[in-house]
Amino acid sequence: MGRVTVADKPELDESAKPAEEHNFDTPPSRTPWRPQEATEVQHSFGIKIVAWTRFIAVVPVLGLLLGSITLIISASIKTATTIINGVTGHYGSKDLLVSFIEVADIFLLGIVLYIISLGIFELFVDDRLPLPKWLEFHHLNDLEHKLIGVVAVVLTVYFLGQVIKTPTGEAMNLLWLGLGIGTVLASVGFFMWAAAKSEKH
Repeated sequence: MGRVTVADKPELDESAKPAEEHNFDTPPSRTPWRPQEATEVQHSFGIKIVAWTRFIAVVPVLGLLLGSITLIISASIKTATTIINGVTGHYGSKDLLVSFIEVADIFLLGIVLYIISLGIFELFVDDRLPLPKWLEFHHLNDLEHKLIGVVAVVLTVYFLGQVIKTPTGEAMNLLWLGLGIGTVLASVGFFMWAAAKSEKH
């Protein structure tokens, strides 16, 4: 019997090979999606957009500044009128007191608008203005604290003026006004206390 060599072995037909098994229950592995990092050009473009759009804040700054100037001019005119009426005898002592309290209220409102305009300018445009330490704003909390204090003074002065010129028969209306202003001041005081406490922690 002759030997069978490797060359004499029949070759397997490729079509006769068993098909590879596929597991259809397991989904194909996928690479998790990750946000694409911005290119240097995109980053530079974004910085330019932010740098230029912050100058939109100049519009409310100018509006508040004009409002502040208008109120201060109005209060100055009212001051001159009150002095003239007091000197000529047209105003009594009570009228003078009420008028000057109203003048103080208008001046304080003008100062409030001025502080807000300065704060917005420093926060959004330029914080290197040569201003006193108490008028420097480096974050929004600085503006809130200073503004809340001035608003409390404005409300107190307004209530004082109402106390002086309100007739005795309308005491109940004055009482409700006082309760409303007192509630606002108490809320403001609590807010400032809570903010100061959170900053310490």
